[in-house]
Amino acid sequence: MLPQFLKPGDGRMGLQVAALVAITAAAQVIVYGGVVLAADRLRDGLRDRPAAQAVLLRAVGGLLLVTAIYSAYAAWRGV
Repeated sequence: MLPQFLKPGDGRMGLQVAALVAITAAAQVIVYGGVVLAADRLRDGLRDRPAAQAVLLRAVGGLLLVTAIYSAYAAWRGV
């Protein structure tokens, strides 16, 4: 994935690779760190609310079921 962004004519390939790796690592820390923090807050909010947990579990189960049905349909139709 990285080679498409490297420019041999600009020199210092190692520095270009290091910069791209640093940018990628920083973006992943920000994105996945945000996901972890959001999941932690959601867990804290759901800890003492079993009714909310049940609603969330049913919603996720429904989403997975719809995704499976769509995937089977798409495979059957050759989409």
